[in-house]
Amino acid sequence: MNEFLKINWRVSHPSQLECYALKEFLPDEALQFSDNDSDSDEEKYPKIFRMRRVDYTPGLQEIKSIKIQSGIDQRGHQVCLEALKLFQSGKDRSCYTYKENQSAATYDKLKMVILQENAKYLKYVAQQWQEIDYFKQYFNENVTDFGKCIWHKKKLRLKSYPQFYKELLMINTSLNEEEEIIEFNCVENNLQLEGFAQFCNPGLKSPCQLNTIKLESEKDKVQLPLNEDEGVLNYIQDVDVVISSSSIKHLVDTTESGKWLLPVVIKTINNKQVAFFEKPFSLNDVSNKDLAQTTYKRLIQKAFCLPEPKPKPTYRKWLITKTHCLNSLMKTHHKPVNLKVLIRNKTVASETINKTLQDVILKPKIEMQLKYGANIQTKSELIGEWASLFFRPFSNLYRVRISPVKGEVICLEKCHIQKVIAEAQHHYHYKPQLGLATLQKVFEDVSKLPVGNYLLRHLPKQGNFISVLKQSDKQEFDFYKELDQRSLSDCPNWVPLDCNFILPGFEALNRMPGMFQPRKTNLKRKMQTDVG
Repeated sequence: MNEFLKINWRVSHPSQLECYALKEFLPDEALQFSDNDSDSDEEKYPKIFRMRRVDYTPGLQEIKSIKIQSGIDQRGHQVCLEALKLFQSGKDRSCYTYKENQSAATYDKLKMVILQENAKYLKYVAQQWQEIDYFKQYFNENVTDFGKCIWHKKKLRLKSYPQFYKELLMINTSLNEEEEIIEFNCVENNLQLEGFAQFCNPGLKSPCQLNTIKLESEKDKVQLPLNEDEGVLNYIQDVDVVISSSSIKHLVDTTESGKWLLPVVIKTINNKQVAFFEKPFSLNDVSNKDLAQTTYKRLIQKAFCLPEPKPKPTYRKWLITKTHCLNSLMKTHHKPVNLKVLIRNKTVASETINKTLQDVILKPKIEMQLKYGANIQTKSELIGEWASLFFRPFSNLYRVRISPVKGEVICLEKCHIQKVIAEAQHHYHYKPQLGLATLQKVFEDVSKLPVGNYLLRHLPKQGNFISVLKQSDKQEFDFYKELDQRSLSDCPNWVPLDCNFILPGFEALNRMPGMFQPRKTNLKRKMQTDVG
């Protein structure tokens, strides 16, 4: 309130307003009265200026006009776009208006044409990536430099762990759903959202470019390892496993792209053995996009949270139970296995929904081919989003889509866990929730190991298996050498476009996503259709 009272609200002239304020807050055809009561020699009479609002659409200038024509005309694109938005709204079809029913019928009639053109469009865009776009990826140097700084800090932090290890065992993380039931229940939550910054969803009525100057103060911040975090020690009673949310995202990612190392420290605390799963390190080569992703994650937090966010660790206790199915064979029966797990999250901001404060997760999504449309999420990204939402109950995730050239925010997409699961099944025929079995199996096997330093490793060739390495004097596996072999690559792999995601620019142009430039509508034919 004190900061609010300090603000000088009096504005003597519109020139004192910032340019975006004039665009956002002055209505169309507003009349501005200017009082020339001054000592100037000009004739003294009031002047009236007529101000017109300038419409702005994020990313509209980025969209490229393609010479290849669509099989559907402009009118068809407009009607199908209305139908697509209607389907995505989730409105019950029995509640459609007459016009909405007509739009839906037109879309259903043209569905095969749309799907065939989607396939051709994706093939064309992939070709453009290989021939042109792959070599024209521009990122602000400040953005990539900050990302490099964070990446090198991760490597230095990991070098505080022992250097040499030997392979101890392999953990099979596959689940037989007909024999075992895995249940996760949150039993304790210390999250108090009252002290956090408030998320402010931007209207994007004027350009919003992320400012890298605000990152200077972030370079020296380092989070303590879990086994040294005093906050963890306050909640560690009766806990078997302590893990961070970033480690969970890697553990559940046993896909073909899941390539990572994860240190584990097992200690005895209060006469009880506890396994600490420390922060992981990806073994994939790091691209400029990955570096920018790290930077933009911090920038969007600063841009859309007020006052300036101060991330704090929060802790949740989970009870994991494994039981056998009633219809399973007697020889596979086992006693129920119970594990208590403490998860540390970094909470940044909250928002008020239905008079209730809810946790907010902001995730940058860099659009590498914005001129053609929006990219789908990779399989690993969807797994990470699912883990974030599952282990933060009643939280909201926002994908902030960003143009890599200017760092301009294009749109914010709110996602719930059902949407993420649906996307994973649609694009990859994969169920992210199967990762719960992976976590249970790893926690159960690792918690049985004796006190010491360990390393978990997953490589694409291992599939559902995760190898466990134990600290050793023998130089079988050099952890430091493995870290140093990671390099920076110029560009990421191509990611297909989402043929159902409507960017603001496509909506402004009445153009269907995932399709070529609509051909002009035959006016005579349109008039006959309207009359009919």
